[in-house]
Amino acid sequence: MKEKKVTLLFTTYHNFISYLLLYLFGHNYSHVSMSLESDGEYFYSFNKKGFRKEYPKRHKKRRKNKSFSIQFKISKEEYDILKHKIEECEKRKNLKYSSLGVLLCLFHIRHHFEDSYFCSRFVAEALQDMGRFELKKDPSLYLPDQIIDEMIAHNCLENVTRNPL
Repeated sequence: MKEKKVTLLFTTYHNFISYLLLYLFGHNYSHVSMSLESDGEYFYSFNKKGFRKEYPKRHKKRRKNKSFSIQFKISKEEYDILKHKIEECEKRKNLKYSSLGVLLCLFHIRHHFEDSYFCSRFVAEALQDMGRFELKKDPSLYLPDQIIDEMIAHNCLENVTRNPL
């Protein structure tokens, strides 16, 4: 049974919510995305256009220079769970980005909107769905920096890279 690798990429966009997270709340990153491919050419996440396959190396200008990536190994079964979640999101054309979800998260208000997500809720939920990580709180209450803290607490990091973009 061959292990697979997952990469989480943390970046910051040039937009209002990003500046809110960075300057008012003291966070380092405002966006997180997930790649199941070993080369990390594309990542999955939610942005203002909804669920997207992102190519961060092609769109560096949209982000600030600072980035961070975490890579860790998962089993074939865990990979299949993540792959299924991504495929389900791709099929559901009605999924939207939730600015309200981000605001509720900032004020520590747990919520669950069926058809709308924000990046860190999607990644936290995917990690939880694998069954490997027992999160300290509901996926709707995670912002990108807090996912980094959670991954460090689980001591599963294989490769950490500053400014991979």
